[in-house]
Amino acid sequence: MIHKHSFFLQFALAFLALASFLVSCKKTEILTVQVEKFPLDFLKNCENSGCAKLEVFIPKALENEKNSIAINNEVNTTVSALLNLSETDTIATISQAIWSFNKEYQRMKKQFPQETARYEATVDGTISYQDPQIISLMFKSYIFTGGAHGNSSTTFANFVKKSGKRLTHKELFKDITKLKTLVELKFREHFKIPTGESINSTGFLFENDIFKLPSTVGFSKYGVVFHYNQYEAASYANGPLEFTISYQKLKPFLRFPFNGK
Repeated sequence: MIHKHSFFLQFALAFLALASFLVSCKKTEILTVQVEKFPLDFLKNCENSGCAKLEVFIPKALENEKNSIAINNEVNTTVSALLNLSETDTIATISQAIWSFNKEYQRMKKQFPQETARYEATVDGTISYQDPQIISLMFKSYIFTGGAHGNSSTTFANFVKKSGKRLTHKELFKDITKLKTLVELKFREHFKIPTGESINSTGFLFENDIFKLPSTVGFSKYGVVFHYNQYEAASYANGPLEFTISYQKLKPFLRFPFNGK
Protein backbone atom coordinates (compact mmCIF):
# COMPACT_ATOMS: atom_id res chain seq x y z
CA MET A 1 0.00 0.00 0.00
CA ILE A 2 2.84 2.34 0.89
CA HIS A 3 4.66 1.45 -2.33
CA LYS A 4 1.47 2.08 -4.33
CA HIS A 5 0.97 5.47 -2.68
CA SER A 6 4.63 6.38 -3.27
CA PHE A 7 4.35 5.40 -6.93
CA PHE A 8 1.31 7.63 -7.52
CA LEU A 9 2.97 10.50 -5.63
CA GLN A 10 6.10 10.25 -7.78
CA PHE A 11 3.97 10.03 -10.94
CA ALA A 12 1.96 13.13 -9.94
CA LEU A 13 5.10 15.11 -9.17
CA ALA A 14 6.69 14.12 -12.47
CA PHE A 15 3.52 15.08 -14.36
CA LEU A 16 3.37 18.47 -12.64
CA ALA A 17 7.05 19.10 -13.39
CA LEU A 18 6.54 18.25 -17.07
CA ALA A 19 3.41 20.42 -17.29
CA SER A 20 5.23 23.31 -15.63
CA PHE A 21 8.15 22.93 -18.05
CA LEU A 22 5.87 22.91 -21.09
CA VAL A 23 3.96 25.95 -19.90
CA SER A 24 7.23 27.75 -19.22
CA CYS A 25 8.57 26.92 -22.70
CA LYS A 26 5.34 27.99 -24.32
CA LYS A 27 5.36 31.28 -22.45
CA THR A 28 8.95 32.20 -23.28
CA GLU A 29 8.89 31.07 -26.91
CA ILE A 30 5.58 32.60 -28.02
CA LEU A 31 6.28 35.05 -30.82
CA THR A 32 3.77 36.00 -33.48
CA VAL A 33 5.07 38.46 -36.05
CA GLN A 34 2.91 39.85 -38.82
CA VAL A 35 3.48 42.58 -41.39
CA GLU A 36 1.25 45.63 -41.03
CA LYS A 37 0.82 48.79 -43.08
CA PHE A 38 1.77 51.79 -40.99
CA PRO A 39 -1.16 54.27 -40.79
CA LEU A 40 -0.64 57.74 -42.28
CA ASP A 41 -3.92 59.36 -41.27
CA PHE A 42 -2.10 61.82 -38.97
CA LEU A 43 -0.74 63.65 -42.04
CA LYS A 44 -2.87 66.66 -42.98
CA ASN A 45 -3.53 68.66 -46.15
CA CYS A 46 -2.53 65.86 -48.50
CA GLU A 47 -5.14 66.52 -51.19
CA ASN A 48 -3.73 67.05 -54.70
CA SER A 49 -0.28 65.71 -53.80
CA GLY A 50 0.17 68.16 -50.92
CA CYS A 51 2.12 65.43 -49.09
CA ALA A 52 5.08 63.29 -49.95
CA LYS A 53 4.33 59.85 -51.35
CA LEU A 54 4.77 57.48 -48.41
CA GLU A 55 4.18 53.76 -47.91
CA VAL A 56 5.54 51.87 -44.91
CA PHE A 57 5.04 48.21 -44.03
CA ILE A 58 6.53 46.95 -40.76
CA PRO A 59 6.81 43.51 -39.15
CA LYS A 60 5.17 43.70 -35.72
CA ALA A 61 5.42 41.23 -32.83
CA LEU A 62 1.92 40.94 -31.37
CA GLU A 63 2.36 39.53 -27.86
CA ASN A 64 2.71 41.87 -24.91
CA GLU A 65 5.87 40.12 -23.71
CA LYS A 66 9.43 41.36 -23.18
CA ASN A 67 10.75 39.68 -26.32
CA SER A 68 8.01 41.18 -28.51
CA ILE A 69 8.50 44.64 -27.01
CA ALA A 70 12.27 44.42 -27.60
CA ILE A 71 11.81 43.40 -31.25
CA ASN A 72 9.23 46.13 -31.89
CA ASN A 73 11.57 48.73 -30.37
CA GLU A 74 14.36 47.63 -32.73
CA VAL A 75 11.98 47.72 -35.72
CA ASN A 76 10.98 51.24 -34.69
CA THR A 77 14.63 52.32 -34.52
CA THR A 78 15.53 50.71 -37.85
CA VAL A 79 12.60 52.14 -39.82
CA SER A 80 12.94 55.59 -38.22
CA ALA A 81 16.60 55.71 -39.28
CA LEU A 82 15.72 54.71 -42.85
CA LEU A 83 13.21 57.58 -43.12
CA ASN A 84 15.29 60.21 -41.32
CA LEU A 85 16.60 62.84 -43.78
CA SER A 86 18.69 64.65 -41.17
CA GLU A 87 22.33 63.72 -40.66
CA THR A 88 22.37 65.26 -37.18
CA ASP A 89 18.88 64.92 -35.65
CA THR A 90 17.77 61.70 -33.99
CA ILE A 91 14.17 60.66 -34.68
CA ALA A 92 12.55 58.63 -31.89
CA THR A 93 9.53 57.05 -33.62
CA ILE A 94 8.32 56.01 -37.06
CA SER A 95 5.47 58.56 -36.82
CA GLN A 96 7.97 61.34 -36.09
CA ALA A 97 10.17 60.21 -38.99
CA ILE A 98 7.21 60.22 -41.41
CA TRP A 99 6.04 63.61 -40.11
CA SER A 100 9.54 65.08 -40.45
CA PHE A 101 10.00 63.63 -43.96
CA ASN A 102 6.70 65.09 -45.13
CA LYS A 103 7.32 68.43 -43.43
CA GLU A 104 10.65 68.77 -45.23
CA TYR A 105 8.97 68.06 -48.57
CA GLN A 106 6.28 70.66 -47.90
CA ARG A 107 8.91 73.20 -46.84
CA MET A 108 10.91 72.68 -50.03
CA LYS A 109 7.76 72.68 -52.18
CA LYS A 110 6.68 76.02 -50.69
CA GLN A 111 10.14 77.54 -51.15
CA PHE A 112 10.79 76.13 -54.64
CA PRO A 113 7.37 75.19 -56.10
CA GLN A 114 8.57 74.64 -59.66
CA GLU A 115 11.85 72.89 -58.94
CA THR A 116 10.80 70.49 -56.19
CA ALA A 117 9.73 67.03 -57.34
CA ARG A 118 7.41 65.06 -55.10
CA TYR A 119 9.36 63.27 -52.37
CA GLU A 120 8.88 59.50 -52.06
CA ALA A 121 9.62 57.06 -49.26
CA THR A 122 8.87 53.35 -49.25
CA VAL A 123 9.82 50.85 -46.57
CA ASP A 124 8.82 47.24 -47.10
CA GLY A 125 9.48 45.09 -44.04
CA THR A 126 9.12 41.32 -44.34
CA ILE A 127 10.02 38.12 -42.49
CA SER A 128 13.04 36.71 -44.31
CA TYR A 129 13.52 33.61 -42.15
CA GLN A 130 12.43 32.06 -38.87
CA ASP A 131 12.89 28.84 -36.92
CA PRO A 132 12.22 27.95 -33.25
CA GLN A 133 15.18 30.09 -32.08
CA ILE A 134 15.83 32.84 -34.64
CA ILE A 135 13.83 35.31 -36.69
CA SER A 136 15.35 37.44 -39.46
CA LEU A 137 13.53 40.56 -40.65
CA MET A 138 14.34 42.31 -43.93
CA PHE A 139 13.66 45.98 -44.70
CA LYS A 140 13.82 47.18 -48.30
CA SER A 141 13.64 50.96 -48.61
CA TYR A 142 13.53 53.54 -51.38
CA ILE A 143 13.98 57.25 -50.71
CA PHE A 144 13.63 59.95 -53.38
CA THR A 145 14.10 63.64 -52.59
CA GLY A 146 14.92 64.95 -56.06
CA GLY A 147 17.90 64.59 -58.32
CA ALA A 148 18.68 62.01 -60.96
CA HIS A 149 17.64 59.02 -58.89
CA GLY A 150 16.51 57.85 -55.47
CA ASN A 151 18.42 55.68 -53.04
CA SER A 152 17.54 52.06 -52.33
CA SER A 153 18.81 49.96 -49.46
CA THR A 154 18.29 46.61 -47.77
CA THR A 155 18.70 46.13 -44.03
CA PHE A 156 18.45 42.86 -42.08
CA ALA A 157 17.64 42.65 -38.38
CA ASN A 158 18.22 39.25 -36.74
CA PHE A 159 16.77 38.35 -33.35
CA VAL A 160 16.71 35.61 -30.72
CA LYS A 161 13.01 34.80 -30.41
CA LYS A 162 13.12 33.93 -26.71
CA SER A 163 14.66 37.22 -25.56
CA GLY A 164 14.06 39.59 -28.47
CA LYS A 165 17.79 40.42 -28.52
CA ARG A 166 19.12 41.76 -31.82
CA LEU A 167 22.21 39.86 -32.87
CA THR A 168 25.50 41.26 -34.14
CA HIS A 169 27.84 39.51 -36.59
CA LYS A 170 29.96 38.22 -33.70
CA GLU A 171 26.89 36.81 -31.95
CA LEU A 172 25.79 35.01 -35.12
CA PHE A 173 29.14 33.66 -36.29
CA LYS A 174 32.24 32.03 -34.84
CA ASP A 175 35.77 32.91 -35.97
CA ILE A 176 34.99 36.03 -38.04
CA THR A 177 38.50 36.07 -39.54
CA LYS A 178 38.19 32.59 -41.10
CA LEU A 179 34.58 33.33 -42.06
CA LYS A 180 35.72 36.42 -43.96
CA THR A 181 38.26 34.33 -45.89
CA LEU A 182 35.57 31.86 -46.96
CA VAL A 183 33.10 34.63 -47.91
CA GLU A 184 35.78 36.41 -49.95
CA LEU A 185 36.35 33.23 -51.97
CA LYS A 186 32.60 33.05 -52.65
CA PHE A 187 32.54 36.76 -53.56
CA ARG A 188 35.40 36.30 -56.04
CA GLU A 189 33.70 33.25 -57.56
CA HIS A 190 30.27 34.91 -57.76
CA PHE A 191 31.53 38.13 -59.34
CA LYS A 192 34.20 36.44 -61.48
CA ILE A 193 37.30 38.11 -60.09
CA PRO A 194 40.37 36.42 -61.63
CA THR A 195 42.48 34.25 -59.33
CA GLY A 196 45.54 36.11 -58.06
CA GLU A 197 44.11 39.55 -58.83
CA SER A 198 43.30 42.14 -56.15
CA ILE A 199 39.73 42.36 -54.85
CA ASN A 200 39.25 45.71 -56.64
CA SER A 201 40.78 44.58 -59.94
CA THR A 202 37.43 44.43 -61.74
CA GLY A 203 36.08 47.73 -60.46
CA PHE A 204 35.02 47.14 -56.87
CA LEU A 205 35.75 49.83 -54.28
CA PHE A 206 36.78 48.09 -51.06
CA GLU A 207 38.77 50.47 -48.87
CA ASN A 208 42.53 49.92 -49.13
CA ASP A 209 41.82 47.05 -51.54
CA ILE A 210 40.90 44.81 -48.58
CA PHE A 211 37.77 42.66 -48.62
CA LYS A 212 35.25 43.16 -45.82
CA LEU A 213 31.96 41.60 -44.84
CA PRO A 214 28.83 43.63 -45.60
CA SER A 215 27.33 45.74 -42.84
CA THR A 216 24.08 43.79 -43.11
CA VAL A 217 23.73 40.00 -43.17
CA GLY A 218 20.44 38.11 -43.22
CA PHE A 219 18.99 34.63 -43.51
CA SER A 220 16.65 32.80 -45.86
CA LYS A 221 15.56 29.21 -46.38
CA TYR A 222 18.49 28.83 -48.78
CA GLY A 223 21.26 30.05 -46.47
CA VAL A 224 23.06 33.14 -45.20
CA VAL A 225 22.46 36.26 -47.32
CA PHE A 226 25.42 38.62 -47.73
CA HIS A 227 24.12 41.96 -49.04
CA TYR A 228 26.20 45.02 -49.96
CA ASN A 229 24.15 48.16 -50.44
CA GLN A 230 24.98 50.68 -53.14
CA TYR A 231 28.30 52.49 -52.56
CA GLU A 232 29.32 49.95 -49.87
CA ALA A 233 31.61 47.96 -52.17
CA ALA A 234 31.00 49.40 -55.64
CA SER A 235 29.71 52.47 -57.50
CA TYR A 236 26.02 53.34 -57.82
CA ALA A 237 26.01 51.98 -61.38
CA ASN A 238 26.82 48.49 -60.08
CA GLY A 239 23.71 48.48 -57.90
CA PRO A 240 23.48 46.39 -54.73
CA LEU A 241 25.59 43.23 -54.53
CA GLU A 242 24.15 40.07 -53.02
CA PHE A 243 24.87 36.37 -52.84
CA THR A 244 23.87 33.47 -50.60
CA ILE A 245 26.01 30.75 -49.01
CA SER A 246 24.30 27.55 -47.86
CA TYR A 247 23.96 26.69 -44.19
CA GLN A 248 25.77 23.42 -44.83
CA LYS A 249 28.85 25.21 -46.14
CA LEU A 250 28.85 27.69 -43.26
CA LYS A 251 27.99 25.18 -40.53
CA PRO A 252 31.40 25.41 -38.76
CA PHE A 253 30.87 29.17 -38.29
CA LEU A 254 27.22 29.29 -37.21
CA ARG A 255 26.36 29.79 -33.53
CA PHE A 256 22.77 28.62 -34.08
CA PRO A 257 21.45 25.43 -35.76
CA PHE A 258 19.69 27.13 -38.68
CA ASN A 259 17.08 25.05 -40.50
CA GLY A 260 17.71 25.22 -44.21
CA LYS A 261 19.57 23.84 -47.19
